[in-house]
Amino acid sequence: MHIRKVGRLFLYFIGIICLFWGTGAIYYCEIPFLPLRIILAVAFFIVGIYGIFIKKTHQKKAIIIGWLAFLAIFYVHWLMIKPSHDRNWRFDMKEMPIAIIDNDNITIKNYRNFNYDAPEELISSYKERTVQLSNLVSVDFYISYWELDSVAHTFLSFNFENGEPVCISIEAKCEEGESFNPIPSLFKEYELIYIVGSERDIVKLRTNHRNENVYRYPLSLSPESSRALFMVYLERINELAETPEFYHLLSSNCTINISKYVNRIGYVGRRFDWRIIINGYSDRYLYNQEYVDTSIPFKELRESGHITPWARTIEEGVNFSEHIRNIGNID
Repeated sequence: MHIRKVGRLFLYFIGIICLFWGTGAIYYCEIPFLPLRIILAVAFFIVGIYGIFIKKTHQKKAIIIGWLAFLAIFYVHWLMIKPSHDRNWRFDMKEMPIAIIDNDNITIKNYRNFNYDAPEELISSYKERTVQLSNLVSVDFYISYWELDSVAHTFLSFNFENGEPVCISIEAKCEEGESFNPIPSLFKEYELIYIVGSERDIVKLRTNHRNENVYRYPLSLSPESSRALFMVYLERINELAETPEFYHLLSSNCTINISKYVNRIGYVGRRFDWRIIINGYSDRYLYNQEYVDTSIPFKELRESGHITPWARTIEEGVNFSEHIRNIGNID
């Protein structure tokens, strides 16, 4: 009897997953007529609720079989939905970066360098930038909060001896008129993009124009490991330029991908940690794994890394990257 109850609960669990996944997938699928998607999603949800939770009736078995058959047919359609580079992309995501590697010299095409203080420069703010791998010495981890402390965007900056950092942000690629929403990202709504650009663009956009709270943490990686991590990023950047992929909140987002790549170069932390999923706490995970400076209490480290107030004091003509790395007394 106990085993039967466990089996029944397991089937309920699977049924609920199918219910919510199917409803969302139908609503966000590529059927162009929105009212039809809404009708199909609502009908699927109502029939599923009846089939899963209503007590056994003569019709229930047939209803469940029909519901599962529809789900199976729709899943075949779902598998046929493929990512694409050919959409009407938002202005700041139109170009995919490409890395050309020539021994020590690395040229990045479509390097983003928007100046949000001067909107007229946004039209043509992609350029080429060449760096030397041997000059890469360290990596910084950024975490940016826009609303809740539990949810954030994370990204990296690669620091070079004789030049400004190269900032790389893993994001959901939005079409014109779209903005990121976590729920649609579960249903093939966004492609994946690695934005490569200046900190004046990627960091300052968040600190000074989106009014987000941004924290910077230097990672405890050797120069050799920093270069290896950079090369992993470049490999993925070129793969995406060649073959598009979907962004997914739970399997291919900013923090999960950073964790994968750091593990790939030999810094293997816990195989799973909830702070990678609830990524507003990912800086605490880094501290726990000793990937950042642990010689001071975490609270003190976090306060010293809070760059938003300092970034907003920057004056015209001042190097943004240098400014946020020389945090002083704002008063």
